Amino acid sequence: RPRTGVVFQQAMLMPWLTVRANVCFAKRFSAHRDGFDQTYAEQLMDRFGLGGLADRYPDQLSGGQAQRVAILRAAATRPRLLLLDEPFSALDPATRTDLRGWLADLVTQLSVTVVLVTHDIDEALELADRIVLLGEDGRRRRTRPAQDRDGTGHPHHAGHAGGGGTGADCRASESDHPRGR
Repeated sequence: RPRTGVVFQQAMLMPWLTVRANVCFAKRFSAHRDGFDQTYAEQLMDRFGLGGLADRYPDQLSGGQAQRVAILRAAATRPRLLLLDEPFSALDPATRTDLRGWLADLVTQLSVTVVLVTHDIDEALELADRIVLLGEDGRRRRTRPAQDRDGTGHPHHAGHAGGGGTGADCRASESDHPRGR
């Protein structure tokens, strides 16, 4: 089984820990104790715009900042696979759009494979290399490559570069999309 990081709908940050301590939380567990690299975690925070928030507590963060911390906490363990369960669903549309670009950059730079569960078909189309649609009964209805929007034949984030990529599990029917897909 590949080393796996998980991020849920809610950030689930430890309220008594700073951003830095939350990102480094995995080092407390025996599975990561020997191999956890504090310097790498600090570099991730700086590289992905959270260095200036390192000494803040979760109640001092916006929803988007908290989700970034949760994603970096999972990424700090150097996973080969990130499982994201609707990490942007509780955020406002502007923040969601911003975080989609941020996540695409993170996936590309870290060469990590991501399975993203989302009900937002536009989000899936923007982020995914492959899309799996599930029917009401939870069965797979269709699997297909994501369509590019820039005419290059590749998704925007170019997740192919380092072997990383994003999959999206869209629990919606095609008719739920406003353009009638």
